[in-house]
Amino acid sequence: MKRLAFTSTILVFFLLACNIVQPPAATPDEGVLQTRVAESVAATLAAMPSVTPIPPLPTDTPIPSPTPISTPVPTLLPMSLTPEPPDPVYVLQEEQFIGPYAIRVWRNPASEALMFDSILTITGAGQPQVRVDSFYELGGETGTDITGEGHPDVVVKVFTGGAHCCFSTIVYDLGPTLTKVLETPQSNCDGYFQDLNGDGVLEFITCDDLFAYAYCCFAGSPAVIVVLQYEPGRGYVPAGPRFPEMYEDDITQHLQMAEDATPGGVCEWDNDTKCAVLPVVLDYLYSGQADEAWTAFGRLYTYPDAAVFRAEIEQAVSKSPLFTPTK
Repeated sequence: MKRLAFTSTILVFFLLACNIVQPPAATPDEGVLQTRVAESVAATLAAMPSVTPIPPLPTDTPIPSPTPISTPVPTLLPMSLTPEPPDPVYVLQEEQFIGPYAIRVWRNPASEALMFDSILTITGAGQPQVRVDSFYELGGETGTDITGEGHPDVVVKVFTGGAHCCFSTIVYDLGPTLTKVLETPQSNCDGYFQDLNGDGVLEFITCDDLFAYAYCCFAGSPAVIVVLQYEPGRGYVPAGPRFPEMYEDDITQHLQMAEDATPGGVCEWDNDTKCAVLPVVLDYLYSGQADEAWTAFGRLYTYPDAAVFRAEIEQAVSKSPLFTPTK
């Protein structure tokens, strides 16, 4: 009974607040109050509109899936690019990434290690790793396209140590397939790149010291200019005859030296003039002027061993990877 009275009281307050019933002028007894409350509640419920329930979806109606949120996947380097020293003694000195390739320099930390005791590696996914010993430095052209193939290249300078020898320049094309396009023979000759004909493809200018110490001391030994030009599918090949202007100044200078030669004047071992005459002969040969070379030789070298000397020149030059015969 007490619970009913309490509930009735709450309903009264609710109905009063909603202006559904008006407060009585005088407080009736409990029985009258309960009757009035019951009548008011019944009237209110009768006046409320009926609510039509929402029918459930048919079982064959597809429920749309929420739009997935696209989460970017981090780009991971291939496992083949994980730095691994080419030798346990070496430590990573520096690295750079050019396209899909990693170029790394490894130094020997031993206190007695010399500056040229370094290794360069080139690593790319799906490519055999390249290792270059006696690494000295990267050429300034590294990262640019020096061949016109549309790919960046890496220029590697090698120095094995020694009073004169040995230098080498190696170039790799960093295209879809890692390709070596230049490796000069290790020699006393360094070199540099220059666009000699203005076509946007760089030539490599070096020298050939094939006669170093052969007939005289190193200071007197000739080192003829060599021009290497890039050819698609072949890499850098000897091309001196295509650039005869590169030899003009040397021909003038060396021709004068040969004409003024004295026996042993260029520290020749046999006290003859081999190292005074040889430079101009090589200038003519490497620039594609073979007739001029042998004409000058016949006029300038008149010693009894001239025929043997000429044969030695022809044989050595023909075997040099930096020489191309005139066609």
